[in-house]
Amino acid sequence: LEYLAMRQAEAWRNHINAYCQAALVEEGHTPREAAAMLRGMKAAGMHDLMFARGVNLTETPAWQRRGTLVRYGTYTKEGVNPRTGERVTVQRRGVVIDEDLPLFPAPEGRAYLFSVLGP
Repeated sequence: LEYLAMRQAEAWRNHINAYCQAALVEEGHTPREAAAMLRGMKAAGMHDLMFARGVNLTETPAWQRRGTLVRYGTYTKEGVNPRTGERVTVQRRGVVIDEDLPLFPAPEGRAYLFSVLGP
C-alpha cells in the first residue's frame, strides 16, 4: 500500500511539472528555458504559477492528478443472448482500468485498495 501511495504522490508531482512546462513553452519559452525556470521550484510555487494563468490544478481530471490503476477484476458487460435474443447483463473478469482513484493515504483510499487488492 505504501508503494502505491508513493507512486500516486509521484503522479501528482509529474502532473504539476507537466502543466507548468507546457504553459511556459506555450508562452514562447524553449523547453530547456522552461525546465531551468522550474528547477528548484517547490510544488506550491508551481501551483501558484498555474493558478496565475487561470488553471486550478486541483480541478484537472483525477487520472491526471492521481494516476490510473490497471488491475485484473470483474466488470459488467451488456450483450444479447444468442438463443433468445434478449438483452442480458453479465459479469466478466478481465483487465479493469480505474481512472477516478481516491487518495491512497486517506482512509477511503486505503479501503479502496483493500477492496481491490485484498488484505
